[in-house]
Amino acid sequence: MKQTKVWGTTTKLFERNETSTHLIEIEAGGYCSKHMHVSRYNEFFVLHGMLEVIVWREDSALKDTTIISDGERTIVEPGVYHQFRCMTPTTAIEFYWADDGEECLDDDIQRETFGGKSE
Repeated sequence: MKQTKVWGTTTKLFERNETSTHLIEIEAGGYCSKHMHVSRYNEFFVLHGMLEVIVWREDSALKDTTIISDGERTIVEPGVYHQFRCMTPTTAIEFYWADDGEECLDDDIQRETFGGKSE
C-alpha cells in the first residue's frame, strides 16, 4: 500500500510478525519527524540518492550524523530518537524489526517534531 507523506511516499512491500519492509521515495529537501520506535530497529538502505540520518543519544548532548548514498546502509536501535533528511532525490528501502519476538507494529512511534520539506 502506497502512502503519501509530506516528504515523499512510502510503500509497504512486506509485513509479517516482527518484520516489515518499505520502499521510500523522498524529495530533495524532505525530512521526517524527529521520532523514536519503542521496540523496533529501523534500517535505511539507499538504492539511489543521498540521505542524512541524524541520531540523538540520551547519554550525550551531541547528535550523530551519518550520510549514506547508493548501496550504503545504517541502523537505528529501538528507543533512540532519529530523523532523516534528504540531500538529493532518494529511493531507499526501510526495514523494521523487533528482536524480542514482539509484533512489528506501526504504532510504536513517538514523535517529537513533524516532518516537512526545506525550500
